[in-house]
Amino acid sequence: MSDSLVGQGPVTLGSGHWDLAFNGGKIWLTEHFVSAVGEFDPVEHTYQDFATPTADTLPYGVAANDPVNAALVWFTENTDRRQRSGR
Repeated sequence: MSDSLVGQGPVTLGSGHWDLAFNGGKIWLTEHFVSAVGEFDPVEHTYQDFATPTADTLPYGVAANDPVNAALVWFTENTDRRQRSGR
């Protein structure tokens, strides 16, 4: 018998999840195909999308646990038109 748990939660269909980061008990991920960052709460089993500041920027890469402000989650946007980081 194991103490581990594998589970699934609701996410936006077809959003193209790219990377994961863990912050404050929540799982953050980039949604490459819908220009959003998602937040999943594994305790409450809730999911929320946050649109990126610019549409159609194909976000990827997400980092959490900022040493200055632990509430921040960082991600990147990168297309042939725009390259930047967001929070």
